Amino acid sequence: MMARLFTTGLGQACFFILSCWILSPSPNQAQIFPSVNLFTSYTDNLFKSSNKRADWINQVYFDLDYIFNHSFNLYYNGNANQFNENDDLFSQTHTVGLGYVKQWDTRNLVLLGIDLSTRRGKSAYEYRDMVDVSTYINAKLYLPFKLLARGGYMINGQQFLNASTYNFFDQTAFFKLSRSLPSLTTIQIYSALGLKTYAQNTQTNSTSLSERSDPSRNLLQWVGRFKIAQSLGSYTGLQIEYRKRTNLTGQSRYTNITLYNPNDDLFGDRYSYQGDTISTTLKHIAPANIILESSGRLEHRQYTNRLALDQENLPLASGATRKDKRQTLKLAASKDVHLAHGPAKSVRLQLEWLYHHNASNDFYYNADENTYTAGLNFTF
Repeated sequence: MMARLFTTGLGQACFFILSCWILSPSPNQAQIFPSVNLFTSYTDNLFKSSNKRADWINQVYFDLDYIFNHSFNLYYNGNANQFNENDDLFSQTHTVGLGYVKQWDTRNLVLLGIDLSTRRGKSAYEYRDMVDVSTYINAKLYLPFKLLARGGYMINGQQFLNASTYNFFDQTAFFKLSRSLPSLTTIQIYSALGLKTYAQNTQTNSTSLSERSDPSRNLLQWVGRFKIAQSLGSYTGLQIEYRKRTNLTGQSRYTNITLYNPNDDLFGDRYSYQGDTISTTLKHIAPANIILESSGRLEHRQYTNRLALDQENLPLASGATRKDKRQTLKLAASKDVHLAHGPAKSVRLQLEWLYHHNASNDFYYNADENTYTAGLNFTF
């Protein structure tokens, strides 16, 4: 029953968005904002595993915003990923959506939206192919004592075209409260509750993947965050954040041990682990308006009922579940260049180095990775 409702909802969402597009005003009454992003990356450990495999990755993103009055906008986002040495990983994603903004004064507003996404890849990874529909409502409200409140609710349904046992609905409600101090300090607290519900029972085996899971179809997770940002002058800012993630009930479904890959969307979503994270980011505007950024993050993850494996790909004798200690460092630089000629109004040049170290009790995921990225962002 839920699967039929899921498919019906996808069709209705697609029809609604296309109808709005057709009935929208003519182009001379609207504003169109396109942008194109091109990225090339080299990684020395594509799968973030102890069995290192290097690769070059080329990515292209295309965004198109179609604003036909002050309240409504239609948008399209598309991207494709191409891998030089692992061609089977090629994938493309397309999203169309409709957004609405209701602003009852100069500062307070409500946003509503709905979007439809689809992802396709090659046959080796066809279990990742999916269709997703989501809708949301967010609000921003200024309160006394210089407080800014934000809250919202989102529900999305995701249908895997070749692995229907993993179809799910995901609901998230959040609340965020911020306050700016005279010392140019901003303090923010955030709380969110997420509920993931699988559309089918595990007994429904419509996929070649054999699932090993808790019989519960419902997963409940709480996320809390505390963030503080401090201005260090006219051109420099520092941000420190602590995040806590707790699974209250249930566990994600996953395949048998030989197929399990927690980095796949089917098995490795945010409900598959809990833990805490502390991160810091330093930004500085250098001469010539070059933006420099450095950041670091330390994260502890404890996976729910995921057995840690040894070098022979067998469960540890202790029966321990997988635990990760992840450390990430990033250095980045970017600069906007305004163009006087040609169709593009500006281009942003981007460079980034990302280092990732994972200390895991699972041999396969005890690994290091370096990724180097260069990018161009064109706005028209």
